[in-house]
Amino acid sequence: MRVAWLLLIAACGTSSPPDVVGPFTGDIRTYYVDAFSLPTHAADAREMGDDLDGDHMVDNELGLSIGSLAGLGNDITTHGGDMLAAGVIKSKFEIIADDIDNDETVSVRYVGDDLDSVSMMVGGTMRNGVFVSNRTRTGQELGAAMLHLPVLVDADPTTFAIHDMELDLSPDGHGGYNALARGLVGPEIINVAAAGLAQMIANNPADHAGLIQILDEVKSGDLSARGLEASPALHNLLIADIERDGTKLTSFGFGFHLAQAPLAGPPVDLCHDRIRDGDEADVDCGGSCLACAGGATCSAPAECQTGMCNGTCSAVSCSDGLKDGLESDVDCGGWECRPCVTGQHCVTGGDCQSMVCLSSGLCQGVM
Repeated sequence: MRVAWLLLIAACGTSSPPDVVGPFTGDIRTYYVDAFSLPTHAADAREMGDDLDGDHMVDNELGLSIGSLAGLGNDITTHGGDMLAAGVIKSKFEIIADDIDNDETVSVRYVGDDLDSVSMMVGGTMRNGVFVSNRTRTGQELGAAMLHLPVLVDADPTTFAIHDMELDLSPDGHGGYNALARGLVGPEIINVAAAGLAQMIANNPADHAGLIQILDEVKSGDLSARGLEASPALHNLLIADIERDGTKLTSFGFGFHLAQAPLAGPPVDLCHDRIRDGDEADVDCGGSCLACAGGATCSAPAECQTGMCNGTCSAVSCSDGLKDGLESDVDCGGWECRPCVTGQHCVTGGDCQSMVCLSSGLCQGVM
């Protein structure tokens, strides 16, 4: 699935400057992430990427994957601001410089969360207010951190280790910065992505039927994190496109906006901020939000997808007399239940006993 583009840069063909390694002196200035910029299509991924391995081609495989999911419609969250306002994401950048406008020896550190143990600064230069760090393709002294990123809707922020990281900052004209972070992530991104996808599907399966068809095209019915880790489609989505020291790694590139103060709450949409607030029965479900999945806390049947509550919501089943989970009709179709019979609703032919789903959305009779 990898897409590569010719990288047009003025410095192409010239030798790269040596790494900026310090000593770094001056005040520590802290700026807070108050917005994220994730690719919504391939062109966005190109703009946010960079040549990370010196082959004169833009690398941003993870950005391409997120852009592809965005094209499906319902899988990428637009509520990063709500998670920031709720304090679920607490990311910041720390700049050490003698002169914030012009300094040949500057360091910038990305801190995903104060509780993270992995965070390494990267050196660079500040010229006319623009910071350019050591480059991933040539540098040895590069940044590292835990990235906390709002990617999937109906799921917690995606958190994973990043390394070989370069950072670019440009002033926004209002005392803050527009930032780009690029670098590499290890093979564990498959496990991280599978866990997030499993949580998203469990919390709101009906909204993600299109993605489920892609991830589980053989209809194994295993939509757990472990089951999704084995999905060929997920591995094709997250291709390891760069090799370093014998390890295959995945490139990334994302944007941030940095402000002098954290984003102030309250969240605009309480149903997508990934904490339990408002009238919710559990995190982002019940009350005014979508009905809760099996296992979630509840106090009334209406708060559950199954309509059954005993302190916690009952799990979806194929014999509860309800159309719930991934069923296309009551207790039939989807990924786990029996095929539907003539006249029952369907989404694909696989929902039907006859294997034929008519344009009307109903199963054709067995011929």
